[in-house]
Amino acid sequence: MSITPKQLVTALLSKVKPHAGVTLDASTGKLAPSHYWAVGGMIQPFGEFGALYYSPTGKPDRGALEAHLVAHWDAIQTVGYIGAWYAEGNQELFIDSVYRIPCGCDTLAGTSPASEKFAQQLARKNHQEAICHVCDDLIETETIGLIYEH
Repeated sequence: MSITPKQLVTALLSKVKPHAGVTLDASTGKLAPSHYWAVGGMIQPFGEFGALYYSPTGKPDRGALEAHLVAHWDAIQTVGYIGAWYAEGNQELFIDSVYRIPCGCDTLAGTSPASEKFAQQLARKNHQEAICHVCDDLIETETIGLIYEH
């Protein structure tokens, strides 16, 4: 049984915290397993702030957020995950669909350069500014900013 947009909003808002972004499986609302690169799934600029949903105060309007999820539910389900993170001193909250690309940290070989390269290529295709490495083995998440050649 799949989760509803309203249930996903509840799960997302209960788990995202300042200084700690979150990635949830869009069909279950459960935390994504560790060991992955998070790559924004909506081609930016999407909306005014380049994300599925944006809250300048960090306190989202549940009704507006749910409406955004309903309007883009098929795309969110296709991408597979939804992420939320704070920026600008934990004042601004961004929510976007997220691809979860396994990083390989949980294998004997360690992080796969090929998976990082693929994550970067996908991010560039979607006009994302960065990718995020989420791994239990890291002290904190690792964000890699992307440089674009014009």
